[in-house]
Amino acid sequence: MSPFRYYLRVRYIECDAQQVVFNSRYVEYVDVSVTEFLRAAGIQHEFVHGDLDFQLVKQTVECKAPARYDQVLELSVDAKHLGNTSFTLLTEFRIADPEVWTSRPPCPPWWRGESMTRAAEVIDTRRLVLRRARPADAEAIFRRYGADPDVTKYVGWPAHQTVEDTRGFLAFSESHWEQWPAGSYLAWSRETGALLGSTGLLFETPLRAMTGYVFARDAWGRGYATEALAAMVGVARTVGVLRLFALCHADHRASARVLEKCGFSLEGTLRRYAEFPNLQPGDPQDVLCYATIFENASGTQRENCS
Repeated sequence: MSPFRYYLRVRYIECDAQQVVFNSRYVEYVDVSVTEFLRAAGIQHEFVHGDLDFQLVKQTVECKAPARYDQVLELSVDAKHLGNTSFTLLTEFRIADPEVWTSRPPCPPWWRGESMTRAAEVIDTRRLVLRRARPADAEAIFRRYGADPDVTKYVGWPAHQTVEDTRGFLAFSESHWEQWPAGSYLAWSRETGALLGSTGLLFETPLRAMTGYVFARDAWGRGYATEALAAMVGVARTVGVLRLFALCHADHRASARVLEKCGFSLEGTLRRYAEFPNLQPGDPQDVLCYATIFENASGTQRENCS
């Protein structure tokens, strides 16, 4: 039997300034591919609802060459050992054959784009206009927050050194919007028209997405992040997300407080999980994992933050 194969495209946020994938991201790729392997095997429901469970005992990663931004990776998952109380899976990475990849839909093969509900590209809140990020926004993003060392201290991407770095982010954003129901939004002041920051949804599967926010220094402490996050909860509900989560540095209490205001629950601390290239590059840090769960595809959680 041939191994299960899963395809993903390397995202901008997963790379360093040289557009090389951070080492810690390969562990996340394995987690995503194994999740889809279990789904394809027809037993994902048992894990989600508690009938089955497993614990990771050992994970070994052998690197032969780095993956880079925007490459499509083929992850093959094969069961090497199946016992009564344990199993061993082998996941191999390779750059996907373009002929194979282009013959497939841009999203996982069990989901077809024509069936998805797309998010609105412009969202009005009480004080903000959230708009899909566009290539023409590069200069404004770079000037307002993308290159600011204080703003980018706790984010997972390198501070932009030139406006070309910002354009790289926007190219990723465009690609994500094309493949998934939503993507990055820029937050503009309804009163002044000034760019204040950004937020958005980053999809891992049609049912699971990550969110976050970053705002210019002069927009701090005014509740804009809470207002933007509330809107993203609403977007996630609309497009059928079941699990919406966010990660923040263990010491970044202000970010954690925003998540708590919007009803996210702290699931735990992920030890030595993610690199913060503007804080301690090359040294994975502890992060807090927050999530909110919608009980069904239409969502049952409230989207108002207090």
